[in-house]
Amino acid sequence: MILAVHMPAAVTIPLALIVAGWIMWYWQRLGRREVPDTRRRIRRASIIVMLVSLPILVRGLSFLDHDTDHSQYIITWLLVLFTLGLVVVTAGIDLVNTLRIERKADRQRVAKAVTAFGKAAKTAGATTPDERSEKGNQP
Repeated sequence: MILAVHMPAAVTIPLALIVAGWIMWYWQRLGRREVPDTRRRIRRASIIVMLVSLPILVRGLSFLDHDTDHSQYIITWLLVLFTLGLVVVTAGIDLVNTLRIERKADRQRVAKAVTAFGKAAKTAGATTPDERSEKGNQP
C-alpha cells in the first residue's frame, strides 16, 4: 500500500534544502559589523528554530500518513505549529528590540543636533531680541 502523504519527498526535500541554504546565507549576512549584537543574537535564535522546524515539516508533509500513523501525524504537526509559534515570538522580540535601537539612535541624533545648534548660537552672537536690546544698552 502506498502512503497517502500531502507531497512527495522528491519535492519537499529539495525545497527544504534550498530554504536551509537561504537561511544559512542570511546567517552569514548577520555576521557583518554594522548589525547590532542584540539584533544578531535574536535573529540567529530565530534561524535555529527555523532550521529545526524544516525536517519536522518535511516529515509531516512527505513521510507520515494520517490514516496509518495517526498519533505521530498529530505530534509532528503540533511540533510544526510550536516551532512556527516560536518564530513568531522571536519576530516580536526582534520588533521590540528594533524599536529600542531606533529610539536610542533618535536620542543620539537629537543630542548631536542640540549640541551643534548651541555651538552655532555661540558663534553667531546674540540670537534673541532681548539679547540684542541688552547689547545696545551696554556702554
